[in-house]
Order: sequence, then structure tokens, then C-alpha cells
Amino acid sequence: MGWVYEQQKRKLLEPDPIPHLKYFKKATFKTFSNLYVELENLIETKKVNWSSFDQISINTVPGIDEDEFGCGSLVKLNKDTGEWETPYNEEDFTHIRKCFKGTQFEEVYNELKKHCKVGRVRLMKMVPDRVLPWHFDYNDRYHYPIKTQIGCNLMIENECLNIPQDEWWWTQTTKWHSAMNGSNDFRVHIVAIIL
Repeated sequence: MGWVYEQQKRKLLEPDPIPHLKYFKKATFKTFSNLYVELENLIETKKVNWSSFDQISINTVPGIDEDEFGCGSLVKLNKDTGEWETPYNEEDFTHIRKCFKGTQFEEVYNELKKHCKVGRVRLMKMVPDRVLPWHFDYNDRYHYPIKTQIGCNLMIENECLNIPQDEWWWTQTTKWHSAMNGSNDFRVHIVAIIL
């Protein structure tokens, strides 16, 4: 009886490791291990490369299968007209890229599609000592860190979270937010746009 009482008392006194959050919610999707190792192998064998945006698209539109395609913003400047255009929409990204077929990344993509409709699904790398500008997105996102450490935080409005590795988290990125990497190593997240 004494041991059980002590355990219950300790549980009441210990703070919740992740306090109640409004703009972050943990999702109970299937998790995957060793994704970072698989990514390193794909890069080493030159099956994928980081884009100039430090991103890699996992999915694409039919007929296009390029490392750079789908990275960064979908809004592009037409150099001939000087007008901003959106040649593709999030809904157009419906196919897994060939380089990810038969990998755990294809399983990740299929797992996401079981739970929601997604737009672009990308790997996003953030180098050390980097902070993104304060901004908002047009859709919320799921984040799944495959390599992270202390000092890699996502801030949404007045909340800040170091998203644990190998966990799915819904993030309300339609609110003002930023991300930072204050560590000495880069971090990599899978980021899926929710439609």
C-alpha cells in the first residue's frame, strides 16, 4: 500500500512533460524507426538530393519526378509577364516519387493518406544557428522529426515545443509561427500539408 501511495503522490507532484498546448496536438499515427538512416542511404547512393531550399519532396504531381520540384513556395514569378502565378496546387501532389517507392517513406506517405488528405509531403532540413522569419501558412501541417535534438524548436503564437523524434504532431501553422535550430547539428522533419 505504501509503494502504490508514493507512486500516486509522485505522479500528482511531477509536472506534465508537455503541458496543455493549443497549437500542437500529438497524433496517434503509426511511427517509423530508422528513417534518417534510410534517408542517408538514399542520399549516399544519389537517389535523392537536397534542393536549394534544404527540402526533398516525397510526393509529386503526375509526370514530374525531380528533386527541386515541389520545394519552397508554389507561388512563382513569371519572368515573362512579371506576374505571380501558382502553376500547381497542393491538391495536385498525389503521387509518391519513384525514388521513394518500396521504402519506409512510401509507408509514411500511405500512413498519412489513411488519416487525412495531404498536399505536399517533404523532408525539411534546418541547419544549426538558424531561425525562420515569423510567418503563417495557408494550411496546417503534420510534423514528424526523423533527426532532432535539444534546441530545435517550433514556435506557434505564444507556444514553443521541441517536437520529440519519431512522433507525429499536428501543428496549427495557419497561425503566426517560426522554427529555430539552436543546436550544433542539423535537424530533419517530415512535413505534410493537411488539406
